[in-house]
Amino acid sequence: MKYCNNCKQLVEPRKEFGWAPFILLAICTLGCGAIIYLIYHFALKEKTCPMCNSDNWGVAPTTTIPTTTIPTTTIPTFCPNCGAKINSEDGFCAQCGRKI
Repeated sequence: MKYCNNCKQLVEPRKEFGWAPFILLAICTLGCGAIIYLIYHFALKEKTCPMCNSDNWGVAPTTTIPTTTIPTTTIPTFCPNCGAKINSEDGFCAQCGRKI
């Protein structure tokens, strides 16, 4: 899939075969023009957007995923068990021994 700058959407590019020019060239040039048209269509013709028939391809805009911040747990400055003041680096209360 490619991003069409005109339609602003992702589409599957394709080649449309023009039967009218093929038949007209086949009749008017006794088949030689039809062979040239076939070579043009399969070797030289670019794929176009099926919505707007444009060959203006670009890069699809990227969508950014919003990041959410994970709340950090704060270590209390007072022991929830006995209310004594604790050091934030300690893992236990010095007063009652409860794990912080």
